[in-house]
Amino acid sequence: MKDGLVVRTIAPGGQLLSTRMITGESRIRPSDRSLLETLGIVFSTLRHRFYEHELDTPLNATLTRREAECLRWAAQGLHDYGIAERLDISGNTVRNHMQNAMRKLKVSSRLAAYYRALSLGALD
Repeated sequence: MKDGLVVRTIAPGGQLLSTRMITGESRIRPSDRSLLETLGIVFSTLRHRFYEHELDTPLNATLTRREAECLRWAAQGLHDYGIAERLDISGNTVRNHMQNAMRKLKVSSRLAAYYRALSLGALD
């Protein structure tokens, strides 16, 4: 990377949107900079809208009782083997339940899975 710029804007919901653009050129021409900033804002806004749409897509799966239990214990700070001891199952089984819950909830972390399940009422 030789030159680049970061475009930041605020989404309608108040979230900060940021897009980084880089180039192999030694310098971005000043006449191109405003056009690139505009493109960065458009790109950030579109990316945000697609993300919002994905969150609005209904889930086609329900958490099992064990998946919900594993999420609750993990949210309290227990690791797989601590959860396994509490539920009298193996650590590998806990890991499988957590992975299944994350897949069903379309998230990439255990914490995100817990909060998503909580917001959807799947942990009641």
